[in-house]
Amino acid sequence: MRPLPAFVWPPLSYAGSWMSVCDCCGAPRQKRVERGSLVAIDEPHTLFWRDQRVPLYASEAQVAYELVRYGQISIERVCLLAPLAEDGNDNSLAHVRISQIRAKLRRIGADVQIVSRRGYGWELVRTASMAVSAN
Repeated sequence: MRPLPAFVWPPLSYAGSWMSVCDCCGAPRQKRVERGSLVAIDEPHTLFWRDQRVPLYASEAQVAYELVRYGQISIERVCLLAPLAEDGNDNSLAHVRISQIRAKLRRIGADVQIVSRRGYGWELVRTASMAVSAN
């Protein structure tokens, strides 16, 4: 019987851990982020609201992940994350991507809203009108 090899530390990587790597810049980032009842997971790109999966395409879920992580996202960042045009720099298509995410959040009854910030992009806010009162 052969002796067991000495313990070797695994290579430093973020695969399989609580961190992942940004596709754009290579910086480490958390795989799971939360903002209120929204939970976004980076790999695989998914979004949950109160443990209910929001049916998003991967490119939409990437944008939603950034919104949940930072609470806001710029038009340029949406164009980088989910390029829809050949040059990847069409602002009107970024607006379409956000409107698709808005519609899907509204459809499941999420108590958050994506609002426009003039000259920058969008912000994720909680809507007080949809909060359930306990009687």
